[in-house]
Amino acid sequence: MVICSKCVLFQAKLNPSKKSFLEILLASQQGLSRLEIADSSSKCGKENCRLGEVIWDVACRQIGDKCGINMIFNLNSEILKEKSCVIRCECEREFIEKGGQCVRALIFKRKTTSERTTTDFISPE
Repeated sequence: MVICSKCVLFQAKLNPSKKSFLEILLASQQGLSRLEIADSSSKCGKENCRLGEVIWDVACRQIGDKCGINMIFNLNSEILKEKSCVIRCECEREFIEKGGQCVRALIFKRKTTSERTTTDFISPE
């Protein structure tokens, strides 16, 4: 994930009570993973998001909504007291990431030595 520092600082100014949480988000940008909250020039919020893009959802109402082709918003983190969330655009359940897009995973049946036993496995092709 990746965080737009301008957005976080702007949110911190608007919501002083959330400042420490937002600072943690910014700090995580330099930590193990990159966290990016879409900046104001991004059209992310409906169905124009990039895979992995993160947005601030003030009322946590967009969880499960479509954010792109074969993509939905999933909860990334939540502030219970404030009832707001950070949500991330991820592949829908039956899809996997390939080349920055979400493509359908093919499921094959593999027969073992016993005709009665089959094993499912997923192929990214």
